[in-house]
Amino acid sequence: MLNKLLIILTILISNVSISIGQSTDSVNKLSLCREDWQYLNLTKQLEGKIIFFQQPDFGCGTLSNASNAIILTDKGDTIRVLTSCDVKPIHSSPRFILNDYVVVATTSFDFAKYRIDFIPSDPFSCVLKVAYFGEIKKKVMIN
Repeated sequence: MLNKLLIILTILISNVSISIGQSTDSVNKLSLCREDWQYLNLTKQLEGKIIFFQQPDFGCGTLSNASNAIILTDKGDTIRVLTSCDVKPIHSSPRFILNDYVVVATTSFDFAKYRIDFIPSDPFSCVLKVAYFGEIKKKVMIN
């Protein structure tokens, strides 16, 4: 009986170790993908639908951060938009859900002068290589 318990415990510990290793590999892969990102300011306002949105779990302070949105524009392009906490404090930033129709305004965030310490991961981290800085607002639809 004790041998069966030890075998089961060994299998469980092995599975947990493998899961943790896979999770760490995923995080490392996303970090490596971000190294290839190009950061730009939007040159004109655009509109589209939210297909992903993640707000950082903490406000600006010692570390700077940005919300991360993936937007399908009205022109059919899929883009990443970061809103720096320097532009919009976290406690006053709106949260968005899938299919929210939004307007993205240009911003003058100086990404060459300031760095972003934390950006939430998104499922497109290794696909979309450009991150635009902008300010996202929900568009009110009038019928």
